[in-house]
Amino acid sequence: MSPTSPPPDRPPHRTVLELSRSQPVTRLESAHPEPVCAEDLVALEAPLELRVDGETLAVLMRTPGCDEELAVGWLRAEGVLERPDDLLGLEREGGRIAATLGAAA
Repeated sequence: MSPTSPPPDRPPHRTVLELSRSQPVTRLESAHPEPVCAEDLVALEAPLELRVDGETLAVLMRTPGCDEELAVGWLRAEGVLERPDDLLGLEREGGRIAATLGAAA
């Protein structure tokens, strides 16, 4: 495995085209006095339900991808996890991540 390859159990990173879609937009630009209507790429956004020990703790809006890392980082930033050892496991099911914490967390 090369240094840039994802681990075998992880999907590869997504491209900008996979994380966006073409959408009609109205732009206000300083160079044009009138609104400009055009197609443009916009980022996809989707909810991610974060459950801890069977209870919904939060629903995060995010650009899909790296959801496990987002969940662990959010739990750490919010003080739910004090140490990496507090996290016993993560399970992913669709737009949901379920975290199991140890007794100390």
